[in-house]
Order: sequence, then C-alpha cells, then structure tokens
Amino acid sequence: MIIRIDSAPGIQLIEQADLGKFKAVVDVAENVLAQRIRETNGSLEMEGNVAVWVSRGWLLSQSGPSLSSGWQDEFDKMIVAARRHGYVDGRDRIRAHIERS
Repeated sequence: MIIRIDSAPGIQLIEQADLGKFKAVVDVAENVLAQRIRETNGSLEMEGNVAVWVSRGWLLSQSGPSLSSGWQDEFDKMIVAARRHGYVDGRDRIRAHIERS
C-alpha cells in the first residue's frame, strides 16, 4: 500500500493489494504536503518530515468495497506485524515512512 501525495488533487492510496510494503511517496513541496495532511481532518498526521501516521479507518475507506475478505485478513495480519514493530500507536494509526520521489 502506498499513500501517494503528488501534484494530483488530494491524497491517493495506490497498490492496495500489495500489503508487503507500506509507505508514503511524496512529490510536493512541504507547504503543499502540510495542507494536504490538514485536509484529511486528522486521518493523517505528520511526524516531522520522516513519517505520516495514517488512521486504519482512512486506509479501509480508501481501499474500496471490491477488496475481498481474504484481503481483509491479510490487512489485519499487516497491522499485527506493524504493531509488533511499534508502527501502530494507541489511536490505531499506522506509521508510514516518507519517501521523496
């Protein structure tokens, strides 16, 4: 799963079926990034300039209804693994490191 923030409006979730990677790919200036994050009304939150905390609810809402129950099981496993490594906080948000493109 990739959170894509670029010149397109809004924030896109792409490659939803690939649960083996989780990151935010950013290709906008810092001020644009900050504005886009604010527009999510708390669903995404910056951690300095190195990571984005993403609510589980936002991820599920952006993944679409076409994803199978098998996908949901794999998503839940991804969350469990992320939690073991400290990448899920007490508000059930998942930490996505930022890659600049």
